[in-house]
Amino acid sequence: MNDRTHAVEIARMRYACYVAIFGLGVSAALVVLLVFGAGMRASADIVAIVGTFTGVSGTLVGAFFGLQIGAAGREQERAERRDAERMTRMAFGVMTEDQYKETMKMVKGESSTGM
Repeated sequence: MNDRTHAVEIARMRYACYVAIFGLGVSAALVVLLVFGAGMRASADIVAIVGTFTGVSGTLVGAFFGLQIGAAGREQERAERRDAERMTRMAFGVMTEDQYKETMKMVKGESSTGM
């Protein structure tokens, strides 16, 4: 991973964290406002408020970590693909022309050995 990609990755994580924290703060402030400001004391009201808060916080946290895991998996897949391509080029580089032609036939499913 080059420096620019790393910097973009750090910035993306930072802003995603800011959005998640902001969302949690807004939903927590709403809960406090409704319970203490509006005087909601009935158990049904409190359950509705807590359900809303946990729904919002669960969604934000799940989205944040889901994006992070998805991005990490994507980067790992790209690194593995680059390594495989590099090894393939190196292998083709040391082959003779006949070996290369035979390998390409096998890749295309045209084996000359009758398989």
